[in-house]
Amino acid sequence: MKPFMHEKGKEFLSRKEIRSFLVRFFLLFLLVEGLLFFIPPTGYQVWLATSIGGWFSAPVHEIWIMVAHGNFEITPSCTGITSASLFLGLLWGFPSLPKKKLFYSAGGILLLLLLNYFRLLLVVAAGDYFSLVVAEILHILSWFILSGIAFGIWFAILHHTTGEKTWRGIGKALLVAHTRPMHPHE
Repeated sequence: MKPFMHEKGKEFLSRKEIRSFLVRFFLLFLLVEGLLFFIPPTGYQVWLATSIGGWFSAPVHEIWIMVAHGNFEITPSCTGITSASLFLGLLWGFPSLPKKKLFYSAGGILLLLLLNYFRLLLVVAAGDYFSLVVAEILHILSWFILSGIAFGIWFAILHHTTGEKTWRGIGKALLVAHTRPMHPHE
């Protein structure tokens, strides 16, 4: 299989812009994850536990929710911030992306945090009504789905800003846009 070739004959993945994207992506993603590890959002975790526990009239102690079939701990990785950092790394990875990055960042983060809230509700409901095994399976599956949604939001932004409908078309548009401005409506 031939690698994706840019019009000038250079392999897509060997392009300087792609390497630059990967460096920016990982730096931003790891920075947010590092902050999450070293400065956990305890207040947000407590709010999530209290709010979600309230839906089930379940006792809550700090970041712990006690339901019928066991206890749930709202850890920093349960907050949705990891999915948000994935999204931010993708969005800010290319310098040629839209000028409205702050708007897209805020909207994407809010959407991911809201969806994560409902994801946690679903997981805790599974633990309350079924079992911790069902809750754990749902927890893992729903995390992958939320990560997929982060990619989907990024794709929707790329589609909107480039006018392209496929990954190949978006890739070409991003490489071309690196050398000239993109559409004026950005």
